[in-house]
Amino acid sequence: MLPSVAEIGNGASTGTWGISYTGATDNKRGFGYDWWLRSPGGAGGGIAAFVDSDGGVGAPGDYVDTSSAVRPAFKLNLASVIFTSDASGASAKSAATAGSGLVGATAPTAGVPVKLTVEDSSLTLASVTQTGYDSATRTVSFSYTGATPGMTLSTIVTDSSGALRYYGKLLASIDASGSGTASLVLPSDLNPTDVVQVFVEKANGDYYTDFASTPLILPLDLDGPVLSNGSAIRSSDQFATVSFTSDEAGTYYWQLDGTAPADAAALVNGGALVPRGDLAAGVNTKNFAGMTAGAHTLYLAAKDTTEPVAGNIGNLLVIQIPAYAPPPAAPTITSAASFSATAGTGGTFQVTATGTPAPTFALSGTVPTGVSINTTTGLITVAPAVAAGTYSFAITASNGTAPDDTQTFSLKVATTHPVLRHFGTYSGSGTVWAQIDADFSTFDLLLTDSSNVVHTMHYTPSAGSTVITLSESYLKTLPNGTYYFYTEHSTGTSELIQLIVNVQGSSAGTPATGDNLNLLALGAALLAFVCGTASLLVWRKRQYER
Repeated sequence: MLPSVAEIGNGASTGTWGISYTGATDNKRGFGYDWWLRSPGGAGGGIAAFVDSDGGVGAPGDYVDTSSAVRPAFKLNLASVIFTSDASGASAKSAATAGSGLVGATAPTAGVPVKLTVEDSSLTLASVTQTGYDSATRTVSFSYTGATPGMTLSTIVTDSSGALRYYGKLLASIDASGSGTASLVLPSDLNPTDVVQVFVEKANGDYYTDFASTPLILPLDLDGPVLSNGSAIRSSDQFATVSFTSDEAGTYYWQLDGTAPADAAALVNGGALVPRGDLAAGVNTKNFAGMTAGAHTLYLAAKDTTEPVAGNIGNLLVIQIPAYAPPPAAPTITSAASFSATAGTGGTFQVTATGTPAPTFALSGTVPTGVSINTTTGLITVAPAVAAGTYSFAITASNGTAPDDTQTFSLKVATTHPVLRHFGTYSGSGTVWAQIDADFSTFDLLLTDSSNVVHTMHYTPSAGSTVITLSESYLKTLPNGTYYFYTEHSTGTSELIQLIVNVQGSSAGTPATGDNLNLLALGAALLAFVCGTASLLVWRKRQYER
């Protein structure tokens, strides 16, 4: 086709084809000969416009029987060129046949004819959608709609910059419906950033331009759901909340502890008993209850369960669930603030305290030699050599969380006083007495062996070490039997003191271990000793631990 004056321009005008002309320094129109344009010249017939040998345009024209050259030309929109290739040979497009797979694309060979594949608006392709993927054969299947019937369905693979890597013909002829399915085998060196495009093509063979519809990108889903950003929060020994992210929806499968799965497929295909859940695109949350204390390991994998591709298995995600760490809490000592030990024997006392983390313990103040505490367990040890007496010192529990807890602690180290004389046998009349090797000034109480206090109305204490005389009225209330008592002193307690009641003609009863008083005698004495009984209850609180 010859260009027109409007297309080639005139004078300084570049025309619609954008051909510049500024004279001898920029002359893209002239080539040493006059040559014809297709535009008619001035008035009269048989006249046509032309370009002279210097590139000037003779718009008025010249008679067409004048001897001038012709320069056939066409305007090519380079933006419509999809790609270029050798016009023939092993690297040409004609080397690819429908169904034979992709062929590697190379840049056109220098010095040989080139052919173009260009867009043609008369050819159409409305949509392409992936419908499946066989990872074993790397085969992608897809559906298409709105394709021009009778044409070839072709594909190209380009890199991220748009450079052609592969070309292939998928269908030799699209059926009359313009819709259907096709498949292609992906190259083994496909990069994650490569792009697969599909188009309808009128393939014209070697040396001829091929025309194509606008290529459509085929979005590929070649993997299962990708799981990431796994994290776990432990709210107690029994409960944990796990979160993770997926790039698509599907079904996730999980395993808590045990032997690690070989890969994601091993977990997903582990059988019907493998626990699973619905997977959402985005952040997913899984709550665990009934867990055991300590750290755990969670294995997660997922697969597609919805279109476009169902069955693809993703990656194996491993999440470490930490052991529960209770929030810090200041210590509080919960054990008693006093303890009694025996001189010559010693003893131990367990200090207890709450707090997180577990507190450690220390003693301070006037701590007697031979008294120590295990800083970790809180066990106080009183050595046998610690002298009798009452000691006061401080116990402090600390765990790094303020405030520490300090307790004032009382330790009584008591002596066991020997019995110099037991009460002996009561035969029905008189009194009986016993003697304890203890200073009388230290005497506090007389008690039965079951630690019941004997009222002072029933005995008389006196000096001479310590002498206890049981009254006849008290003895008469006791059935025949053997009884045991002990005295309590500010310096300790006595050994057990034996009393035998053996009254002729009196029936034997269950040996009394408490303050058993004849009911009639008690009734007669009740009013007189109301005040004394009240005092006794207060007095009893002074007892020390045995």
